[in-house]
Amino acid sequence: MTRLKFVDGFWDADFLGVRGYEVLCQRLKSGKKMCKEIDEFLKERIKAEQAYSKALSIAVKKIGNPEEMGDLGKSLLQLQRETEKISVVHDSAAKQFLSLERELTEFSADQNSKRHVTDENVRKSNQLKQQSYKHTMSMKEKYTQRCREKDNAEEAFNNAKQSVTVKTKDLDKMEKIKEKSIETMEQADQSYKSSIEALENARTQWEKDMENTCFVFENLEEARIELLRDLIWKCTNIDSQTCVDHDQCAENVRQMLELCDIDKELREFIDRHKTGSERPAEVFYENYYAKKGSSGHDQTRQNDKTTLSRRPPERIPQDLPKQPRVRPPPARPTEQPKPMERITTKEQCLISFDDDITSSGYSSISDVRPKRGSNITEAGYSDVHDVMPERAQVRIQRPYTSKSPSEHNVQVGEVVEIVREMPGNSVQIVKNGRIGLIPKQCIQMMAYV
Repeated sequence: MTRLKFVDGFWDADFLGVRGYEVLCQRLKSGKKMCKEIDEFLKERIKAEQAYSKALSIAVKKIGNPEEMGDLGKSLLQLQRETEKISVVHDSAAKQFLSLERELTEFSADQNSKRHVTDENVRKSNQLKQQSYKHTMSMKEKYTQRCREKDNAEEAFNNAKQSVTVKTKDLDKMEKIKEKSIETMEQADQSYKSSIEALENARTQWEKDMENTCFVFENLEEARIELLRDLIWKCTNIDSQTCVDHDQCAENVRQMLELCDIDKELREFIDRHKTGSERPAEVFYENYYAKKGSSGHDQTRQNDKTTLSRRPPERIPQDLPKQPRVRPPPARPTEQPKPMERITTKEQCLISFDDDITSSGYSSISDVRPKRGSNITEAGYSDVHDVMPERAQVRIQRPYTSKSPSEHNVQVGEVVEIVREMPGNSVQIVKNGRIGLIPKQCIQMMAYV
């Protein structure tokens, strides 16, 4: 296929027309703008690569725990080394982009200088052509006017010569006018011919300059297209090589991570830093009164031949109020405590609160518990077991929701054990192996354990 050239396609049929030249100038301006845009792109890319390389260098310093061991620790060190390599790769890419940017800057400057010289020449020749054309048109108009004057003078002289009334003096005068017009016409004709020659010379010079401009502009465009094509190609090659190096660094880290085994890492840590396998012993509750062998309470328990339970001690909440020591009512020496009757029916197990109603509308928990024989110590106070009867089982007749950790949640129908009566219209119960508080009005006595 025959290659088209600028010199064959950018002319104008109008003698003064410069539309082809303007199109070529616009093309070069667009090319110059594109070179500037590519230059700005390279500058920003250089900044990005340098910033990323610097950021990776800072990030590398965050890696590397000296206490990490095993293959995972080796993988972290490998990640650190490979990240440093990636930082170097991007720094190298920034330098390559900088080299391309300098090459493009030098090329643009050379293009501008060549275009400027050619542009000045064609502009001058075009200006000369326009001036010559304007002068030629003026000479043509003057020549046309002189020709008309000559024709008019000749016609007037011929008419006067044929007339019998015209005097000889007037005829001679008209003849001189005719000769003068012929002379003036010949001078105008000569000037017109000279202007035509000058115009042709100007046109020829402009045409040569225009041809030269077409060749120069075409060469500049060829060089620009070739340079930008190669430059963009090099940019993509830099990106590809950077990605390949980046992927190779990542692959090195992945290969190291493939050797990392979770069980192996944990086993190595345990073998190197284990402190022992023996656990601390359990701490049990110790009753203060159980250690006092000479107290009245211990003597009473020996007389009653009562043995302690071997079940684990119950947890006592830390926030329960301390119970004051209660002085028992005076004993009645004339009355003997009645033995407890054997409970054989369910109706006998249920003890109603209606038997002994207090001023508050409810019977006291101490009224429904069986009384022990008083055992007054020398200090005038009863033993702690004398004021706290044996545990009794009670049935919940009203539900209650706890409002603090020291209380219990209870539902109607549940059976719990009472530990002791507490001040403030509440009792202490045992539920699910834990001691807690509930209101007195929630319980209904059943039987004693």
